[in-house]
Amino acid sequence: QAPGMDKNLSKVLMGAGIAFLVGGVAGAGLTYRDITTENLMHATMANVRVPFADTAASASARFLPYREGVYTLYLSSAGPDLSQGRDDARCGADSLIASFLNYGGLVDILITDPGDRVALGRSLSAPAAPPEDNGWIPVDTLRISPGEHQWTLGVYVCPDGSPPPRCGMEFFLLPPQRYEIGTYLAGGVMRMVGFGGLMLAGFLMIVFAGRAGR
Repeated sequence: QAPGMDKNLSKVLMGAGIAFLVGGVAGAGLTYRDITTENLMHATMANVRVPFADTAASASARFLPYREGVYTLYLSSAGPDLSQGRDDARCGADSLIASFLNYGGLVDILITDPGDRVALGRSLSAPAAPPEDNGWIPVDTLRISPGEHQWTLGVYVCPDGSPPPRCGMEFFLLPPQRYEIGTYLAGGVMRMVGFGGLMLAGFLMIVFAGRAGR
């Protein structure tokens, strides 16, 4: 009777171990995918440096929306652009706004959809909203739906002969945020640890099942 009981125990442990192992692997994989996706949602996209120059200039970047919702257009400081022979300073938000106010030229922003239709157009002579704690200055918002084709963020500068701002500047879009990223990542890591424990338990159960079946 004992050998039969050992075989039954072996089958139960083996089945449970396989279930735990598969569940742990699947859960860890899905959690990792969610963390990666959410981390992507907190990354800036379509970063375009303002192309200050002595003549009219433009710059653009294409982007593929990942999530439906309200995207926020920001203005922030950018570092030196040595490739263009400009040693721009990286300024704080207050200096950035002051530089914009003292600049006499025009800066136009256009966001176009995959069909080249203008979804957002602004002529910016000064930021309209106060800077956030991170120094980013909100410019405008736009609701975007994801798809298979890219959108375009374009920045166009028309100088008036006055010297360009000493601060390097860039515009970028931030996707809609669902979670506070620090809290979300901490929770995701804890779930990964839990699924790792489930995989370990499954592995040990399979080992014990093999021994019980001998």
